[in-house]
Amino acid sequence: MQSTLTMGDIIEKTGLPKDEIVFVRHSLNEKNLKRVWQEGNVGFFEEYQKIQRKDYFHNKKYVFSFISDKKTTARFIGIYKVVDCKPLKKSYVSDEYWNKFSNIHNIKEDYFFELVKLDILEDLQNRLVIEYVSGRNPININWNVISKKAVISISSTFFPGYENVIWNYSQLETYVKNPEWYEDIVSALSRVNGVYLIVDKKDNKQYIGSAYNKDGIWGRWREYVKSGGTGGNEELKKILEKDPSRKYYFQFSILSVIPRSGNKDTDSKRALEMEQLFKKKLLPQLNLN
Repeated sequence: MQSTLTMGDIIEKTGLPKDEIVFVRHSLNEKNLKRVWQEGNVGFFEEYQKIQRKDYFHNKKYVFSFISDKKTTARFIGIYKVVDCKPLKKSYVSDEYWNKFSNIHNIKEDYFFELVKLDILEDLQNRLVIEYVSGRNPININWNVISKKAVISISSTFFPGYENVIWNYSQLETYVKNPEWYEDIVSALSRVNGVYLIVDKKDNKQYIGSAYNKDGIWGRWREYVKSGGTGGNEELKKILEKDPSRKYYFQFSILSVIPRSGNKDTDSKRALEMEQLFKKKLLPQLNLN
């Protein structure tokens, strides 16, 4: 059955201008790229991608980079912003790269593109696979074509374990807004209560809270995204009223996981007791009680 999800659906959520996007499917059938790719060094691939003919990216600002997956499919590598384009010089790339691969470039004719990798859609990197039928041309700038490219699969995100959850607000926002893509995360956080920590990395001030309702930690953290970062907390409201973008400095982590007993009153009491214990230990500046 053909996928109902397309790249147009995904890109619309990024807010990037449609007329500034170029899609590139790097083919491993190309022997020079294959040499670079087989080194297993992401940095080498990114240096290779920066060295192209002058019109390679068609003067577009945002490069959606893919690597050939199977015959007609492509796996998402990331989004890169084109910052500059200039004639290639040896000094623009690492000595290690140049020593290995200088013979696949033409320093007299090639250009160097300064590309900055963006964190947009970073959680789909190496997970998103699309249908990329484009004939012999690996480059595409036509929005009508790009937007219709079907999503073949999005492999599941491996939940890292409660003790390893250290997410910035933008990561949490991505998970909350696209729960169908992150079933492992939603399931893991929904089935437990717990005590969590929010750190404003702008000044390292802390807030400690607890989660003990129907959807556990997931339900509580979801409220932070739905409320624009405050979660109903008065101190966080004060911060975000002055600067709404400050939420992107918030870091979320889990201090303690509390399994559910099945008794709502018992579970909430236990969570609140653990919350008070951690407040005594860490003395968070953003808690009012």
